Amino acid sequence: MKTTKKSAIAILVMLLLLTGCTYNADSEASQEVGDATNSQQQNENDKSMILKFTPKDVSISQNDNEVTFKNSYEPDLVEYAWYIIDDEKKETIDKIMYNKTDGTLVYTFDHDGHFRVKAFVRAKDDAENKLSKIIADVYVEDGNVTVVSTNPS
Repeated sequence: MKTTKKSAIAILVMLLLLTGCTYNADSEASQEVGDATNSQQQNENDKSMILKFTPKDVSISQNDNEVTFKNSYEPDLVEYAWYIIDDEKKETIDKIMYNKTDGTLVYTFDHDGHFRVKAFVRAKDDAENKLSKIIADVYVEDGNVTVVSTNPS
């Protein structure tokens, strides 16, 4: 009987050790998969957020030949860049590259022509997640500047 009792205690101790002190690799692997899935879901949410950018997100004001473009689209999540395109020559004449500003461009149109302003937004943490839109046509004739927003509102 003593041997049976010792055997039972030994078996019980082994069961406790095995169930209470083992490393569960399946559980950790499952957690890592869950973390990766959550991260992927967040990236998809960020991408869909960028794809919602429209010219409505840019306000335009003018003071003579100086035009201010204010991009108010998700300012904490994105960076902004701007292109000024000479529509007659079909070439970019000025590039204001991505930066961490508040999304405002103040630009002086100092020669005659038809120009297009293209706004770019990209996620701060994912340079490949970006979108661009033509947001305005600018007509300059004899120093007079006329800005036409491409905002369909």
